[in-house]
Amino acid sequence: MARKKLLPQEIKDLNLLIDDHIQDTLDMLPHRTLLWRAFIRGVFAGLGGVVGATLMVGVLAWSLHALGGLPVIGRYLNGVQQTIQQK
Repeated sequence: MARKKLLPQEIKDLNLLIDDHIQDTLDMLPHRTLLWRAFIRGVFAGLGGVVGATLMVGVLAWSLHALGGLPVIGRYLNGVQQTIQQK
């Protein structure tokens, strides 16, 4: 199905309609509800970022271990490990 190319005036009209719809929706909700939803959304976004980063670092560490690691970094980390164990 071919898409119809929108004219600049049509785009402006659509933006106004969308803005009006969003504003109407926001006006219907109490502000406390909006703040609560924003807070919960932020909490879950933060948790998702932490869990995602943890998984990515874990996969990276596992794959480096499975491949034998990187020689230059491995020697450096062994030196750091020995320094820590001596103190």
